[in-house]
Amino acid sequence: MVPIPESKNKERIIENLDSANVELTDAEFTELEEALSGLKVYGHRGLGGF
Repeated sequence: MVPIPESKNKERIIENLDSANVELTDAEFTELEEALSGLKVYGHRGLGGF
């Protein structure tokens, strides 16, 4: 899943770009992985067919 933030506000755009600098600890990454692995995925999630 990749969020696509939208904004016309310069400050929000810069804030959104700064999110690329977020670093997760191993524990945070593991927690996210565990939470995501319990979700049911609907629909096709591949790159082919575009």
